[in-house]
Amino acid sequence: MGDSEGRDRGTVVVDVGPVIVRAWGNGTVTRQRAAVLRTREGLEYGDEAARRAGDGLGAFEPSLPSAVDEEYTALGDAVFRTVELFRGLLRHVHAAVAVGDGVQAGRECGRARMVLVLPGQWGTIRRGVLERAAAALADDVVTVGSTWAAVTAAESEGLIRPGGAVGVVEQWPECTVSSVVVRRPQRRSAGGGCWNPGVVRPPEHRRAVHGAGDVLGREGVAGSECGTGLLPGLADLNGGVAPDGVIAVPRAGREFDRTLCAAGGARLVCTDGDAPLRGAVLWARTP
Repeated sequence: MGDSEGRDRGTVVVDVGPVIVRAWGNGTVTRQRAAVLRTREGLEYGDEAARRAGDGLGAFEPSLPSAVDEEYTALGDAVFRTVELFRGLLRHVHAAVAVGDGVQAGRECGRARMVLVLPGQWGTIRRGVLERAAAALADDVVTVGSTWAAVTAAESEGLIRPGGAVGVVEQWPECTVSSVVVRRPQRRSAGGGCWNPGVVRPPEHRRAVHGAGDVLGREGVAGSECGTGLLPGLADLNGGVAPDGVIAVPRAGREFDRTLCAAGGARLVCTDGDAPLRGAVLWARTP
């Protein structure tokens, strides 16, 4: 996902999932646990926080995004502003992809722009927490939804046809989220991006519906919940018309077995957990 011409050096893209946070910059990708740990020395983030957690679970938050609705988060007997913890997590993953970057005077990170990929169903208040956290780390902060970022990746990689409505089923740790993204035909840029910020609006993201169950059932094929509820529900979101394609996106920290997706009769096209990040990088690189 790099750019050999170096035109993306001013941008870092961070995908904040419920379990894993992914970041891209300078062609480098890091994947870290979305975790924070309070130690005697201070705060640890990401994989290092998970590694050092040990028995001190009272000072460990394994999924910081689950605390996004709280103004304060307790780690053991200490309390921290949640927005500051998110800032530390963003700073941590930024450092992992910032090899070779200079530090811009007056800024913590020296990146001109940070693109945040956030859960598509998050509202303004939740997005605002991450935007405030990122504000000290970049001159410009842009947020995009994980749902249509995944669609961007799937379309660019030929998994779905361009244009029309596509259903998206995202597997979260304890539920699924079903959405429909409506794509308007438009000219692609030479850089391969799909939506140019400030020129073309992102695609319409119709309301998300939460449901119980797994995208893939225990038998390995598209599960019973998918067959009897999730997939027909996508047609309901699309005015009673089945979407032109359906993709499944793993957001629970584990990948789908794509051979099992294929065994489900091609009702679902399974992506991988990096798909929203790749889609946002394409979007960010659009000149």
